[in-house]
Amino acid sequence: MPYTIKKTDGTILLTLGDTRVNQVSTSLTLIGKDVEPYGEYFNNDLVGLLENFASTLEPRAPLVGQLWYNKGVGKIYVYTESKVFKPVGGSLLSNAQPTQFDQGDFWIDTDNKQLWFSPTGDDFVLAGPGYSSLEGRSGWIVEKFKDNNKIDQTVASLYIKNDLMAIASTQDFTFDLPYKGMNSVQVGVNLNQSIPNIRFIGTATSGESFNGFTPTDYYQKNDDIVTEGYIWPQSLEGLKVGPDANVEIYLDEFLASTVEHTRQDTFFRIKANNVDTGPFDAITIDPAKKIGILNDSPSYTVDINGNTRIQGNLIVEGNTVNIESTTLTVNDKNIELAYGQAMPNDAFVEGGGITLHGTDDKTITWTQNFGNSWVINDNLNLDLTNYSYKIGGQNVLTYTAIGASVTSAEGLTKLGFLNYLTVTNLILEGHTISTTATSADLVLTTADPTATIDVDGRRIKNLDLPVDNTDAASKQYVLNNIASVSSKGFVFSLDVTNAVNTNTFVIGYLNKMLPVTNTPPDDVYNLPDGVRSRVLCSTYSIPVPQQILSINESTTLVNGTQTVVTNVAGTLPAFSLTPSISYQIKEFRIISGAWQYTADIP
Repeated sequence: MPYTIKKTDGTILLTLGDTRVNQVSTSLTLIGKDVEPYGEYFNNDLVGLLENFASTLEPRAPLVGQLWYNKGVGKIYVYTESKVFKPVGGSLLSNAQPTQFDQGDFWIDTDNKQLWFSPTGDDFVLAGPGYSSLEGRSGWIVEKFKDNNKIDQTVASLYIKNDLMAIASTQDFTFDLPYKGMNSVQVGVNLNQSIPNIRFIGTATSGESFNGFTPTDYYQKNDDIVTEGYIWPQSLEGLKVGPDANVEIYLDEFLASTVEHTRQDTFFRIKANNVDTGPFDAITIDPAKKIGILNDSPSYTVDINGNTRIQGNLIVEGNTVNIESTTLTVNDKNIELAYGQAMPNDAFVEGGGITLHGTDDKTITWTQNFGNSWVINDNLNLDLTNYSYKIGGQNVLTYTAIGASVTSAEGLTKLGFLNYLTVTNLILEGHTISTTATSADLVLTTADPTATIDVDGRRIKNLDLPVDNTDAASKQYVLNNIASVSSKGFVFSLDVTNAVNTNTFVIGYLNKMLPVTNTPPDDVYNLPDGVRSRVLCSTYSIPVPQQILSINESTTLVNGTQTVVTNVAGTLPAFSLTPSISYQIKEFRIISGAWQYTADIP
């Protein structure tokens, strides 16, 4: 009868049949009725439970609540509802963040000497200290120092990588012993003056003095300053105007007089005054690097509002000249492009030509990328059908034909309808590809030996019988050969007396008598999945009957008072030993390329 094994909560773990062994459902080996040798499995289970599956690796197939002694860290772990093992009590110790943890777990970083905790079970949050052991003591730390009267004084010390930066104190005192370059402190925040260039960086609201001068020694910035003389800054810094020194007048490193507008993204204007219009913008400088002359909103680098006369040559060295006139009239009959090069070369004129702006740009450009040629990006139409396209004075293309001088068409990918095509010994006609040579094979191949020939999901028909190992075979040929083997079942008988495991014993002989795979040329005897064998298993036994021994004894009287045994005789009835034999039919099948037991046949 099969066993139904349940977990503690009453749910069924598995049903275990007779002679079956289960090593996949739990970390134990579960044994069914009549399993041999059951003692080894049973005792191994007891040892595993006794030592809590002690190993550096997690036990296989754990159940919730199962204990495991992790020999790698020397701790007991329990398998939780979240399907992970977690330590029973204590913190997680490692030099890297654990990958398996739950909400409320603590982790001690053994390298950085820091404590982390997981409030959600998703990640860890630093509990402290705020600095790692590799970084050294950092941040504000409350500590005590003895003063010169041996009295403890409580202060707050600021450290950066073990360096003492400052001490905050509510008392004036002198250290009993100097500490990290400091001998005494006063009420307030005391910087460690032994650190070079240490100071407060930032803005202070007030001070008793500035560099030894009192506030009355200076002008206040909100006072008007009136002087009867001139202001003559003798430094190269000059004058600065505005709350953020928006305008500076100074001498640069070359002693050039410079007026600089320092405020970013704002206009700089030079105004004039007209008796008729009053003040106006004569020059406007846009922060987008544009200058307007009599134009307070320039749209170009130089934008002049009004007629402009240039009494000399106009030399434009930019990339584009934009003329917005309706008609451009040029008196000369020849237009020269890329003129005036000191050393003319083709690289300089790459991409030069003519561009006509329409819905799309129409261009005639010269390029080296196509064999030093002119490229036209739109249709080229010859007005009449009697015109032709010529190269070297010869017709290359007419209205109806390719010129006779054209002898090759490399790169041609498509032709119109052809009645037939003959290429050397190959004929393409209708639906047939054939050869003209009687002794030549028709070969389909690819340049890449790893590439395949794809028939696009179509059938290949009328295959001849295969001869060589690389020949293709028809479906019928394959089915016939498979049927010649797989249609047969195999039967034989075997004495299994004294076999420890009958099924294993029989499979051993099946692998010798009917091997699944064979080496060539015997590979024709290879057996496919599904092949069946039934084995008549015989077991011999000799029962020994239980016999009763009859014993008779003789006695005599000694000294008239004691009875002693003088003779003992016994008889055993005759018996005979008769051997007996029992039979069991077992079925085996090839599954996944191996003989396997499937059933006992009644």
